[in-house]
Amino acid sequence: MTFQSKQTDYLNERALRDEAEKEYIRRRERLRILEAEIARKEAAGDEDTEDEEEERDILAATDNSLPIDPPEGSVQEAQIDFEALKVSTRSKYQTLAAHTPLHKNLVNNLHDKFPILLLPVRIETRFYLDSGNKYHLKVRFFPDDVHIENHEWLLTPSETQDRAAYIAIADDTEATAEEKKAA
Repeated sequence: MTFQSKQTDYLNERALRDEAEKEYIRRRERLRILEAEIARKEAAGDEDTEDEEEERDILAATDNSLPIDPPEGSVQEAQIDFEALKVSTRSKYQTLAAHTPLHKNLVNNLHDKFPILLLPVRIETRFYLDSGNKYHLKVRFFPDDVHIENHEWLLTPSETQDRAAYIAIADDTEATAEEKKAA
């Protein structure tokens, strides 16, 4: 099996795992909503909750006698599918990682789901002459300071005074064009 086919196999497995996770979360959320709706209707004295209770029973169903084969459509079934795909994806990733050539561009293998953070670096270079009279370039990377802009929206007291002076001159109808321009 080539690297490309292992990579494709892994990416397909990861997509299946992501879909299983979404389905598990969707069923869990739907179960939560149904339970809240039933509780709301019961608190209001509405006895017409049969449809919600039936759907809730399907989602919440667990078959403890057969933990490997839970009822179809249940949250437990979605969770088991998701967990199985997590294990499968992990093993496919380990297989892929073991056969990944070191010269491959790892940036192409990044997934959009996970953000990356690029921090600033300071680069120092130096040429040196070895014993065979050949020049070599040495490059050193050092972490640099991270710039954080801390813009304060409120005006400082001196800015407030300057603003008031500007508005007074700009609104003054008797001020000359020269005075307004100077403001």
